Amino acid sequence: MSKIFNHRHVITVELVDGIKFRTTLPSVNIPALRSGFAGYPANPRWNAVKFAAWKTGRQLRQALDSGQTIVRASDRVLVDANGEVVANSSEFQPPPPLPRRSDISFFSLSLFGWHPSWVSL
Repeated sequence: MSKIFNHRHVITVELVDGIKFRTTLPSVNIPALRSGFAGYPANPRWNAVKFAAWKTGRQLRQALDSGQTIVRASDRVLVDANGEVVANSSEFQPPPPLPRRSDISFFSLSLFGWHPSWVSL
């Protein structure tokens, strides 16, 4: 079984001139994040991760417009109204793995019924 290693580093991205944001998104998804923040529509050819980045950008813009987040004057980083750095909580996270069944009842044909003629098979 292969293991997934997440080597994500927090980087500071300039969303627009004068507004920065700290994220762990891969660099290939940063344009989608900027696009969502700028208010552009989503590209229908994007994969799910890029769409999630676009949606994060849109949510960041809505939070800034509603006053839930502000731009810190010292370093121009987007922070929440309390002054704490906004966490990128809406990043795409893969779902947890499904549990494996090891008992034989998983392969039971009792749902389909059993017929005596199947003995000859």
